[in-house]
Amino acid sequence: MSWGFAVIDVETTGLRLRSRHRIAEIAVVLLDPSGAVQEEWCTLIDPQRDPGPQHVHGISAADARNAPVFAEIAPELSRLFCPAAVPVHRSAAAANAMPVPPLTVDLRLAPRDSVVFTGETTSPRAQWIDRAERAGLTVQEYVTEKTRLLMAADADSQSRKAETARKYGIPIVTEHGFSQLLDGLDLR
Repeated sequence: MSWGFAVIDVETTGLRLRSRHRIAEIAVVLLDPSGAVQEEWCTLIDPQRDPGPQHVHGISAADARNAPVFAEIAPELSRLFCPAAVPVHRSAAAANAMPVPPLTVDLRLAPRDSVVFTGETTSPRAQWIDRAERAGLTVQEYVTEKTRLLMAADADSQSRKAETARKYGIPIVTEHGFSQLLDGLDLR
């Protein structure tokens, strides 16, 4: 079959253009070159934060909490987008929601990797630093190009450290994600 276009619609956790919103629902319609519908797909996504303006999109917190996270639907999106051209016409709010949430890649830490912390964490930062150092990681005060990972209290942090991490393509994880990475660290 010859594919034409993928038409995409998203609902996001917010309306402000300069904020880092997340996708709460995505729909994809695949069309052949003549414009005939070939496939339709839609799912809610757990944005791992408040779903935002429910009066706009109608997605309740309970609906969002029971939905898959972005990482779980990414393979299906890849399959849908692969054969089709995706013409882009997005609202600014949708465009700002497109960054992939943390821990959507297979990420591993090794001794001597450098990590940085930002934000007011649930557990005291000194505890996280201690755990990281006991695991053989190097704790830095600032993000550099050589930083392996940034642990943020909020994955959507707009701190200077988080902005620098995004600029360098450094993964940002939450406390929970960092704890999982420490548990999986090979200390041999």
